[in-house]
Amino acid sequence: MNQDLNNQRHLELLNYNKKNHIQLLKYSQDLKQQGKSIPDELRKDFSKLRKYLVILVDHLNWETRDQYLELLNQFMEKKIDIPDFCIAFCERYKLNEEVADILESNLVLLSPHENSLDFGNFLELIVDSCEVCNGDPEPLRKSYEIGHTEFRNLVEKTYLQIQKFLEE
Repeated sequence: MNQDLNNQRHLELLNYNKKNHIQLLKYSQDLKQQGKSIPDELRKDFSKLRKYLVILVDHLNWETRDQYLELLNQFMEKKIDIPDFCIAFCERYKLNEEVADILESNLVLLSPHENSLDFGNFLELIVDSCEVCNGDPEPLRKSYEIGHTEFRNLVEKTYLQIQKFLEE
């Protein structure tokens, strides 16, 4: 991840404002109920609302880290193949996104953990890699796709980084 973007996301995490998050959610819900769109002058606030959602998803991913680590352990021990790993990993990630949406719709917010952003960055890297992984031989893959060997190497490297991160 770009270092400037990562620094910006860390700043957003440090400045997370639960009260403001709830206010924006309530206003957004009111607009939806009235069938209105977001006024141009408030687009910046709703950009912040999207950033708050990412913070919430990262926190949920942090809270369910044991499930991710179990999947990664199975993958590292070759107890699960690449396609099954990608499906299970991405489903776990999507489930947390759905839970975040439900929490927000019910105005239930969690205070983010300080490690959630960095852990979320690791997960995002793996999810993105799953999305571009293709087991076809190189001539049959699209230019942005990666093969199984490259995928396995990337996940192994990321797994080691996660382990080091969790030990700190």
